[in-house]
Amino acid sequence: MNTSYDILGVAPSADEAQLRAAYKKLAAKYYSASDSASLEKMKAIDAAYDELIRQRKTGAPEPKATVSEFADVRRLITSCRLSDAEEILDSVRSLARGGEWNYLKALVLFKRGLLSEALVYIKRALEKDDLSSEFNELYDRIGRASRDNNSPGLFKAIRNLISGLR
Repeated sequence: MNTSYDILGVAPSADEAQLRAAYKKLAAKYYSASDSASLEKMKAIDAAYDELIRQRKTGAPEPKATVSEFADVRRLITSCRLSDAEEILDSVRSLARGGEWNYLKALVLFKRGLLSEALVYIKRALEKDDLSSEFNELYDRIGRASRDNNSPGLFKAIRNLISGLR
């Protein structure tokens, strides 16, 4: 069985800089490839890196996540096939659009640089599950992007929105 260290090709004694360098090297090799084997390899590389970084910060292994009904959409987003991901998302009935659906829609819009539109969907995702670390991480990314784009009004709106949900 391949461990996260094996997948990244680093020793267990590697520090965070070495982990990051190994991840970047592998991502450069597999990220832009469009074949399914490369996409699966990139997914494994992402998971391995995330697990090792999180373990170093918290000291505990990550619990196994439940399988997402939107796994295909997540893979499409990871491979920057945003139009395909959005097409699948838009085909979901409105009554079935829960927190994860809204999060993924916000992520697609965020990756396209549509910050105010992404804000609408991340708000809905957080209304459904404000404890999700994944949803809160996207909120943080939207906030950083807002500040970087000199949009203090949008960042203030996001901050007010989140504080009102907690």
